[in-house]
Amino acid sequence: MVELSDTTKTRVIARDYGVEIYIDDIVCFQCGLPFDAKEHKKTKHHAIPKFLKPQINVVVPLGQRCHNKMNIIFSPKLSTYKNQVGMLMRNLEHSHTKTVYRVKRMIENIENLEKTWTPKQ
Repeated sequence: MVELSDTTKTRVIARDYGVEIYIDDIVCFQCGLPFDAKEHKKTKHHAIPKFLKPQINVVVPLGQRCHNKMNIIFSPKLSTYKNQVGMLMRNLEHSHTKTVYRVKRMIENIENLEKTWTPKQ
């Protein structure tokens, strides 16, 4: 369990795609330094990227420097993940196309059999 400081506030917000838990504090969750207007400006960091539309997400305060470092670390990983998902979708579309083609061929074969088949009397 994560221990939160006395200055930490939390709130839960319902979104169209799920729930976001906002954690707010006067210090950065990454480095523990207090926020200021110039050097370490406060930003919001989503634990799971919003474009994935998670059903539950946690938003924590990070200083701008720490947020930039996090983005540098995780951006390549997200790009790789996005590319893998894209490849999976293309494979599924290709498989789906093949399946549709096979079903159409089966229907054509059945129709041809119906035309040529005569019941025994």
